[in-house]
Amino acid sequence: MPQSVGLLGGTFDPIHLGHLAMAEWVLETMGLQKVWFVPAGQPPHKAHRRVTAKHHRLEMVTLATAADPRFEVCRFEIDRDRPSLTIETLQALAPQFDAPPVFIIGLDSLLTLHTWDSWASFGDYCHLAVLSRQHPTLRGTEAMEAYVHTHLPALAGKVHAIDMPLLDISSTLIRRRFQQGHACRYMLQAEVWAYIQAHQLYLPAESGGL
Repeated sequence: MPQSVGLLGGTFDPIHLGHLAMAEWVLETMGLQKVWFVPAGQPPHKAHRRVTAKHHRLEMVTLATAADPRFEVCRFEIDRDRPSLTIETLQALAPQFDAPPVFIIGLDSLLTLHTWDSWASFGDYCHLAVLSRQHPTLRGTEAMEAYVHTHLPALAGKVHAIDMPLLDISSTLIRRRFQQGHACRYMLQAEVWAYIQAHQLYLPAESGGL
């Protein structure tokens, strides 16, 4: 596959070392030119909880990626005044590249992909890199290809299994730790940690924060 650009979307509430490790792992494994981080403006799947203001999340992503020239920040979804569907983002961004971009997702997202709007058309605009991690049955190319052939046939030949060591950090875990009054200093870039402290994000529940 020609050298291309990876797209890593997410709420990034907050962005953490796991996101950065995922981006680097896929970039080097697949020989990508860059990875674009695409923070969501209004995540359609997060209506059940309060999401940190998008200008804070955008700034944290910018700070986290600034030191690595292989990483870029894309404002496409942030600048929209309505929730962005993945298919709309792919349709808007794919024509900007010389080769189809690589949409980076975790295995949990692949297993629910059939519920995403217009998922069957994703292959018209991108390839997908799936971080299979330590899954007991879907590790490796052959297992992933079999799953896609059975459950997501429209994407056959467009899904690439990336076997990455488990780095069990999540934004949900970090927010929970902050709300319980614990530090998460070593799960975050130093610049992101400093930003969270300066703007008093993710305060403990008794302080009235997120």
